[in-house]
Amino acid sequence: MIGQKKYSLQTKIYGLTLVISLLFFSHSDSIYTLIQSFGFLNGHVFDFYDFNSNQIGLTPYFPSIYAILAIWMLPLKLINILDTNYFVTWISITPVKEVNLAEYIPMILWYKTLLLFAFFATIYYLKKISRNITGNNIENHILFATSPFAIFSVLIFSGFDIIGVLFCIIGFYFFLKKNLLLFAISFSIAISFKFFALIIFLPLLLIREKKLKNIIKYSLIAASICLISLLAVISNKTFVENVFFMVQNKVFHGQPISLYKLSLLVTYIALCINCFFQKNLNKDMLVKSSIFACYMSYLVLFFYVKWHSQWIIIILPFMCLINSYLKNKKICLLYEIAGFISFFVLTVNTWKDNVDQKMLSDGALGKILGEYQYRIADLIDIHYFDQYGINLKTLFTLTIYLYLLHPIIIYTYEKKYKK
Repeated sequence: MIGQKKYSLQTKIYGLTLVISLLFFSHSDSIYTLIQSFGFLNGHVFDFYDFNSNQIGLTPYFPSIYAILAIWMLPLKLINILDTNYFVTWISITPVKEVNLAEYIPMILWYKTLLLFAFFATIYYLKKISRNITGNNIENHILFATSPFAIFSVLIFSGFDIIGVLFCIIGFYFFLKKNLLLFAISFSIAISFKFFALIIFLPLLLIREKKLKNIIKYSLIAASICLISLLAVISNKTFVENVFFMVQNKVFHGQPISLYKLSLLVTYIALCINCFFQKNLNKDMLVKSSIFACYMSYLVLFFYVKWHSQWIIIILPFMCLINSYLKNKKICLLYEIAGFISFFVLTVNTWKDNVDQKMLSDGALGKILGEYQYRIADLIDIHYFDQYGINLKTLFTLTIYLYLLHPIIIYTYEKKYKK
């Protein structure tokens, strides 16, 4: 028909993928955190951490993420679609009993609507950021939107990290616009969700600001929500044990710092020092240096800590932005395909009955289908070839880290040999 908008086959497949991922998948960790936020809705504002630790278990995040989730879920509670007391009781029972699907389905779908909103808002701001890259001939936001890593993290795993990523990207946008106040405020929100954002805030600030007084001022603004939260609940023993246990577990693994990790810390410090001494940058060089500084800082994080599969969403926007500075786009696609295949195989074998078919069993409509008797790891067993002296685990792990490194590998090669 005349005037009817036509969509390509790729667009239809992409849209169908989003719909299926939205409706059928979710991870139990996300549900666990979501239901913990109901402590606020149930009136446990001042004893939030004690209540959740006693009723549900480890409550490892600052109050801000729980508050955001509680506010988002409030409309369902007000119109009596969501019985928050029921879900707190449901998840606290071991083993978990059968759930009321009439309440479970709208709860998960409404929660994932928040993630979808954050996802598309991130795409929107990435598009605005990409306009600051002179001579940019690719759509960085489309690279991010269509990345299988992004779809997995946001709509299949259903992790709330995308909310923190959104505020990082908003902060980065204001950074490029020279609005350091809104830059610091945006990062204050992001840092209060998870400390990841702090790792890129510091080098960005040092690129823009050279006066010690201003560095301290904007750093305090960026830390303000965390500082206020600490002042409010630092006297609570449960909060201290829960939050700092998580930090210690991820950063130190209960072991003393190694020479390898010390070298990574030195690398990050050197990166920050380099950012500070970058002066009189024109707009193009400032944009480029800022993107690379964020990407390199997150690389240090991924090589330093024991990271979970859904965390890859935090580095992905900057990997997509770096594509503007790479000439060979096809090889980037090959890296992503190899990286995701390795990521998928390694994940389902490492997190059996957790980050695999179990996510279908925990999804909104996937819950209707019930539990599965088979494992994906039984169909794709990386340990099968051990008997032949082939270590696939090491191969796939190496491929994933090569994927994380590929922008630097390609950029360095092209700069040296493709002049």
